Amino acid sequence: SDIVSGFRELGASAPPRHSVEGAGFRLTYDQQGELWVGTFGHGLWHVTRDGDDFTIERAALSTGLSSNSVQSMIVDRDGNVWVGTTLGLHRFTKRSLTPLEDVGFVLAVQPLDDGQVLAGTTNGLVRLEADRGRWRQVRLGSAMPDIRSLYRDPAGVVWVGASDGLWRFHHGRLTQVRLPSRSEMLVLSISPDERGGLWLGDGEWLYRWDGRTLDPLALPPSAADLTRLTSVRADRSGRVWLGFDGRAIGRLDIDGTFHLLGPGDGW
Repeated sequence: SDIVSGFRELGASAPPRHSVEGAGFRLTYDQQGELWVGTFGHGLWHVTRDGDDFTIERAALSTGLSSNSVQSMIVDRDGNVWVGTTLGLHRFTKRSLTPLEDVGFVLAVQPLDDGQVLAGTTNGLVRLEADRGRWRQVRLGSAMPDIRSLYRDPAGVVWVGASDGLWRFHHGRLTQVRLPSRSEMLVLSISPDERGGLWLGDGEWLYRWDGRTLDPLALPPSAADLTRLTSVRADRSGRVWLGFDGRAIGRLDIDGTFHLLGPGDGW
């Protein structure tokens, strides 16, 4: 350990190259051979190396550590790093998911063919691009609309459901689609209609839009008591599954035929 640079290689004439200062107090390696440094007053450091350069990720009081002064560390047989501070004990576990911060309040995601990802947020559309192992954020258009759902059709057009209606994203341009009679409809779900067009859900009911007209879903008389449709999902075969206010499950086949699931279907 090193009182200024946090850590130092044994016998090295100079401290390692990194931009963080801290009084190193405890050191350990995890099962992946990566270095962890417990400091006295500067939190916990996770150190990765690239040649002669070091990158430090810091856990501190401001990010949930109980104290910035680390007293002890061990690695258990499952690979967890246990860290004891002056005020508590923590367990650090490797995650297979990497959090992407400062994207905004994300309500929908849509992968693209080139490995990029679109994120629909309450402040507009964001494209996430992989850049040398890290994800870079590119905002598309202004901080509007308030996005609730995304669907990419076979032609590559991304349909965007928002709090103020339906939008279309294609060739880098985001434009609003004026729906007949309900231009500012809340679009919480978008599903494909194999006969052409889209199924749009507003959290209350489902509507079929064919590019010209917007028609509500018509149910048979046997389902007349189902008056609120809250969940809509399309499967890979083109069928659309419907959840009615926690009371029933229905299915729309490719030809538009409606089926209400009952005890014989395991419901």
